[in-house]
Amino acid sequence: MASFPVPNNILNLPAAGDLSSNQYAAVSLGASGVGVALTDAKAIGFLMNAPEAGEVCEIASIGGGAKGIAGGAITQGDYLKVDSGNVVVATLPTDNVVGQALQDGVAGDVIAVLPLFNFGS
Repeated sequence: MASFPVPNNILNLPAAGDLSSNQYAAVSLGASGVGVALTDAKAIGFLMNAPEAGEVCEIASIGGGAKGIAGGAITQGDYLKVDSGNVVVATLPTDNVVGQALQDGVAGDVIAVLPLFNFGS
């Protein structure tokens, strides 16, 4: 069983829509609150709970650990970006990096992620 670092949660941001099926997804800020991050979005962290529209989002952010859903083969240490399926995939540091893998995983696995500031292109 994998161990996960304790998240540094941001707790006071509302869900812009129903995110109840998006636990562990990368999320970004929108005009009306938190929504799922899409390809090349500037993610602010990973959603740790499953809120409905208007409910408080628990977001694992910089300074703590998180869980993310792997979108393909990932090796510990890989930089991660968000792909079109709102999962994390291995990337080069020239892309919009949202985290670094703390363990190996394959598509569909929930893996330990260290959130990072977005950097790259």
